[in-house]
Amino acid sequence: MKRKHVAAHHHENLSSHAKALAKATEHIVDEKVTEARTKLTALIESAKDGWEYIEDKATETAEEADEFVHKKPYQALGIAFGIGTLIGLYFARRK
Repeated sequence: MKRKHVAAHHHENLSSHAKALAKATEHIVDEKVTEARTKLTALIESAKDGWEYIEDKATETAEEADEFVHKKPYQALGIAFGIGTLIGLYFARRK
């Protein structure tokens, strides 16, 4: 859960800096600056939509995993054991 808060903080921080940059250049009417500002504003909105989609998908996947573990705990334990064994074998062979 801590990673989610850190990622959200970084996203909000980047977004606020980008918005501040766009606002600070409002008075500049140079064509290239205006075009860059327009692209930056569109990118901020796109990133916001993408972030919301990722958050929704992550939440949905976590809920599905939780439901699976509650419905089939032994199968979930077996899958976790199998994955752990494969990872252990992989790292053991690397040495």
